[in-house]
Amino acid sequence: RVFPKDQVGANPLTDLPEFLAALAGLAILNEAENLLKNPPITLAGTSLKADYTAPQISSNALIPTTAIAIGMMLPAVAKVREASQRATSMNNLKFIALSMHNYELTYNGFPAAAICDKKTGKPLLSWRVTILPYIEQDALYKQFKLDEPWDSEHNLKLAKNMPNVYLHPKANKPGDNKTHYRLFYGKGAAFELDKSVKIPTFTDGTSNTIMVVEAEEPVVWTNPNELAFDPTKALPKMLSIDGKFSAAYCDGSVRTFKMPIDQEILKLLIQKNDGKLIPEVP
Repeated sequence: RVFPKDQVGANPLTDLPEFLAALAGLAILNEAENLLKNPPITLAGTSLKADYTAPQISSNALIPTTAIAIGMMLPAVAKVREASQRATSMNNLKFIALSMHNYELTYNGFPAAAICDKKTGKPLLSWRVTILPYIEQDALYKQFKLDEPWDSEHNLKLAKNMPNVYLHPKANKPGDNKTHYRLFYGKGAAFELDKSVKIPTFTDGTSNTIMVVEAEEPVVWTNPNELAFDPTKALPKMLSIDGKFSAAYCDGSVRTFKMPIDQEILKLLIQKNDGKLIPEVP
């Protein structure tokens, strides 16, 4: 997927000269100038590629200048990679939140956390299956047997087809079928396990209630094993990119938090109608 520049931020490639400017005044200035003219780093999606051929150096050279230059670039490369991962994940969360709202417009409520057996109430499939028609995956949705569990012989075969929007740019690789995008349900959270939740019940405001998070522990994307919320218990760990994690809110916005975040503040953000004032999040 291609993201608009205003969503991604500054172009990492054009910012490389700023990092390399730190080489000025060193004995390797000439080589630095060459790197500035033709940066050896290219960005394709969330992958970085270095294509660099070192010039010939004399045998009595103490330190290859190219090694120094590339070594000094490594922190910059790491920052570019993290910025790209963060931008991609935030766009995934925005797309998921938009799909949730499109579902809500159709059914007058957000989807249940799981597709459950109508007789026993047993969770069968995840909400991520429910919103497939709203993430341009209607053909895949129609292949599922909604009255069978996620790990039935038929449905389990479909788990290998995880949509790209559920792939986390840091933790996943192409072909993975486990996702880190998960939601909280029950005891005042935005979602209920087996029933739709209507927006008027969000008395704290949809802009103050978390919808989906980047959880550290992944699950097979069709598995309805979501995050059962209990305000009296510790929360699960979030997935970090450079010491931060992102979350989609129920108004469709996406925000990023520094880790560790105060557990009590995060619990207030998870609850949709506790009526408590939420302190400013650093």
